[in-house]
Amino acid sequence: MDLTLAETFAKLRGDGETALLAYLTGGYPDAGRFVRLLHEVAGAGADIIEIGVPFSDPVADGPVIQAASQQALAAGTTLTGLLETLRAERPEVPLVLMSYLNPLLACGIERLLDALPQAGVRGLIVPDLPVEEAQALSEQTRQAGVDLVLLAAPTSSTR
Repeated sequence: MDLTLAETFAKLRGDGETALLAYLTGGYPDAGRFVRLLHEVAGAGADIIEIGVPFSDPVADGPVIQAASQQALAAGTTLTGLLETLRAERPEVPLVLMSYLNPLLACGIERLLDALPQAGVRGLIVPDLPVEEAQALSEQTRQAGVDLVLLAAPTSSTR
């Protein structure tokens, strides 16, 4: 079952259900336990799993996710390695990848957009993506079959 995010939400709505979205830091606490957690969370009823890409300067994350990112990085987690793991493991639920912009640029956007669908990633959150660049990236992700998920802060303008 390889549903898009919209299809997943529509199916749940049609069944009179709401979505259960879980979050895991990629590679935390280490590669082996991350894989076990990924399958356990999917098997426990998560409808979508958000995977946070560990980053050395996670300014938009709180202390718990920052600590998990540091531990995952210390265990050797990389974006490329994480995508390879997700491609090999492919849980039966859509994945959303949350990453800061720098790791995505370092990977290369074209290479990334080829790898995301193969890894079961159906959505991408980039919290530090400048709004001026969102439209271009949204078009690229859409062509790859991946939704760019935008975040709005309580202080966001309506314009």
